[in-house]
Amino acid sequence: MNFLEKLSKLSAILAAVVIPIVIAVVGQEFSQSLKTREIQGRFVELAIEILKQEPTPQTESLRKWAVDVIDRYSGVPIQKAAKADLIEKVPLPRGGAIEGINYGVPTQPREIREVIISDTQTRSAEQTIAALRQLREKTPGAGSYHYLIDKEGQLTKLVDESLIAFSARQRSGTAIAIGLVHVSGEQYPDKQISALTDLLADIAQRYHLEPAVLKPKSELDPSRSSSDLPALMPAIRETIGKRLEGMPQK
Repeated sequence: MNFLEKLSKLSAILAAVVIPIVIAVVGQEFSQSLKTREIQGRFVELAIEILKQEPTPQTESLRKWAVDVIDRYSGVPIQKAAKADLIEKVPLPRGGAIEGINYGVPTQPREIREVIISDTQTRSAEQTIAALRQLREKTPGAGSYHYLIDKEGQLTKLVDESLIAFSARQRSGTAIAIGLVHVSGEQYPDKQISALTDLLADIAQRYHLEPAVLKPKSELDPSRSSSDLPALMPAIRETIGKRLEGMPQK
């Protein structure tokens, strides 16, 4: 047996021994990372609940801890002045989100620049909310909506507009997110489109938005979002534009 053959056999033996060990170690590290993120998410939830209470001298130390937790683990850095306000003066808004729905806390008042509409690819509001809760448990920072509109036109508020619903990656911080209970390829019921049009007109009026910035998510990222809504949007935008002309500015 020559040197190259010996080296080849030795490499095969080492690979058979080392690779399973490496896979086991990497797998353990990955599992630990997921567990750590889940624990961090739970602490962020606790911190938010603490900061929803009115500040008092007795809770100052606790509020400092809560602010530090959010600043470190939420993925949304808090500016120094905002930290001081949260600790000493200002509680977070209450009624921020339906329990179990993911959201983010902005470091300053949000500037709304657009509305992003997504099809849920589910058949009921209940199914959608259950899916969002399940997704949040598995993936911290998972997607969510500010509003959900079912096939009957019933509107459900999931996340307060002052908070961030994670709907469109980098754009989420400046957007209102709406979910339509809809499966691609099916028709949108008239009641649902009517409710969507009413909500969009209200949001556009309050935030002084042009109809052009009311967008289906599939227009922003066709590769990641499927929707039948773009075909209807020109008529919806036209209707909203006419309404806005006759509405007093808020």
